Order: sequence, then structure tokens, then C-alpha cells
Amino acid sequence: GVLKRVDYSYIKGGTNTPAFSAYKGTITGIADSTTTDAVCDSERFDTDGTYDTSTGRFTPGVIGRYGFYITSRINQALTSTRFQVLLGKNGSNATDAVGNIEGEASGTGTGSYPQVNGFAITDCDDVADYFTMRLWQDSGSDATFYSNNFMGFRIIL
Repeated sequence: GVLKRVDYSYIKGGTNTPAFSAYKGTITGIADSTTTDAVCDSERFDTDGTYDTSTGRFTPGVIGRYGFYITSRINQALTSTRFQVLLGKNGSNATDAVGNIEGEASGTGTGSYPQVNGFAITDCDDVADYFTMRLWQDSGSDATFYSNNFMGFRIIL
């Protein structure tokens, strides 16, 4: 028999790009009972330059399935305060991520920093689709969120 050599680039498949990881230490002024798009203005990486640090939007420009992870903390002295992280798609909550990424936690007293996070898989149906990190809380006044992280990547099927 004859041994044939095949270039690995023909069989390796695609890559999980575009991908990004963005963060912001403190996000202030999140209004009571209002879902707000958050802006993580620093990046750990952004493989294709598709995350905008000025708007907080990830616009992959590639149709496909994507995985997203969001995490945040709140310093809450009121034990009744609830807060959530959500995935936004084109200015609204991503419908197929509802229930998956809208993790929720409650404050547990003075000096506590409860954390909430979530992971969801959703589709980018149009090259113009964009995704955002969204925050919500019900403390009765504006709140500050800490240790904010927003990450996403294309899933190769």
C-alpha cells in the first residue's frame, strides 16, 4: 500500500472564534427594577476585534451558535435585595437564554458580596446581531455592581 500524507489544515475543522473576555471592576448607577446594559470596558482578549469596550456590545459578524458567560457581585446590606445578570440580544433579553443565564441572588447582610453568574447558548442569526451583558436589581435605589465579567465564543458543531 501507499501511505498518503494529508495536511492537518484540511481536517482540523473550524475554530471557536470570534471569542472575547471583557471585565469591569465597578459599575455604578444601576437603577432600581430596570434592566440595564452594562459596559465592561477592559478586555482580557478579543480574537477578532468584535467586542466594543465603549458600548459593551459583542457583534460577532458570523452566523452560528455561541456560548456566553456572565458574572457579577453586589455589596448589599439589605437582605431583601434581589439582583440578576442577563444576556441581551439586539437591545432585548435573549429569549433562548431566559432561564439559563438570568441567575439571581439575594443580599445577605452588611458587608456581604453575593455573586450571581450564568451560562447560556444562543444563536447569532444575522451578521448584524449584537450581544450585551445586562444587570437588574430591586434594592429600592441605584446600586453598584462589582467584579463584572462578560465572555463569549462561537461553538463549532
